[in-house]
Amino acid sequence: MATSRPSASTTPTTTAPWCPAPRTRTPSSSALAGLARPAPRTEFQTAYNDQLANIFDVTDNALIDAPSVEHGPRRTRRAGVDPTLDTVVLINWYGRPDLRFHVYTKTGEPDPDTGFDFGASLDTRKLVAWGGTANADEETGRGGGQPQARLWFFDLSAGPESWAGSFNVDDADLDGDGAADYRLPPAWEYAEAGIARRRS
Repeated sequence: MATSRPSASTTPTTTAPWCPAPRTRTPSSSALAGLARPAPRTEFQTAYNDQLANIFDVTDNALIDAPSVEHGPRRTRRAGVDPTLDTVVLINWYGRPDLRFHVYTKTGEPDPDTGFDFGASLDTRKLVAWGGTANADEETGRGGGQPQARLWFFDLSAGPESWAGSFNVDDADLDGDGAADYRLPPAWEYAEAGIARRRS
């Protein structure tokens, strides 16, 4: 696009990268950076870049293993997480100088008939949220002897992706039924510039 856009990492924010509760000690975003692996942009990040009203372009991408993030707060006992309780964690990497555009993956569960690993191969299976894995899950469960409590996370700074329509910020109607649809765009779309644009 011809218009220049600000860098995602230089836009200020007051939200911590892991936010389970106010005034709680929060892990550094280096926890996410250490898990991030460079990858090509997904088709939905590219589709977001093609929008006329997007705040800025997604310049690169990284993949982060979702189960590793799901189990991370339990292993480290950080962020005030009580592993005996069901927990929801909100993550926001946006606004920090080390932000990397990213999505999450859940791989290693190929289709039993074809052997095709949808999570590894398809952009439609890239995620911004994950969790609720049972201890007994044969691929990514925590095993026996652990409290049967579940953690689910949602990353406000991940994507854009397909599931919540976050890649499309131009069209009110996402599915062609003539009615405006709700979508969950990435955190930077809620920044002051994005809000002002939608009010104009």
